[in-house]
Amino acid sequence: MAVNNDMNVFTSEIDNFRDLAKNFLWQAVIIPEEDTPLASLFKALGGTKQFTLRCRLASLPQRSIEGELETNWQGSKKIFPGRTKMDGEIQMKFDEFQDWTTSHMIHSWMNLIHNGDIGLDGGDAGAMFSSQKTGAAISNYMKDYSAKIKLTCFDSRLDPTSPHEYVMYYCWPKDMPQVNLDQAGSEKIEREVTIRYSTYQEINPQDSDT
Repeated sequence: MAVNNDMNVFTSEIDNFRDLAKNFLWQAVIIPEEDTPLASLFKALGGTKQFTLRCRLASLPQRSIEGELETNWQGSKKIFPGRTKMDGEIQMKFDEFQDWTTSHMIHSWMNLIHNGDIGLDGGDAGAMFSSQKTGAAISNYMKDYSAKIKLTCFDSRLDPTSPHEYVMYYCWPKDMPQVNLDQAGSEKIEREVTIRYSTYQEINPQDSDT
């Protein structure tokens, strides 16, 4: 018996799908809570736009279910899902320009969590750290040194009214690896940062149309 194959990419329903999502049509915005030390720091160093314009790579948040719950009855077994894991890490990469703002912003942000300065490199935000003890955090409250990060994925028209968004909450920089300099090299300098978040939300504009 002949079986009709209607899976031709040009004649099946896939022909009515929208364009494929492109991994370069996006932007990342780091948003500190208003009236916090982190907000004051970003403002002193040029605002959150500095991060947005310099960000070249980011990753979408992860989600998983940890472990399994098991029940047994008369020789049979059923497995239930365990704890949902919504926290995680994302990788971000920023271009460094000759003003060195990227490195300074990440360094200063991490100083809000643990002040590693020894009174010699206060820089633009030196006044903020002048009253902060070396080795201490700027505050006992996470809201003062954490931010939310909004990853906005655009369609091919760059339509600002219908983006697909991921918003990660209680974000802070966990790791900024070393960068190797090379007298014989010819590459630009980039800073990679590992960002830790506690949870996230997916915002799909199509949900509001249903």
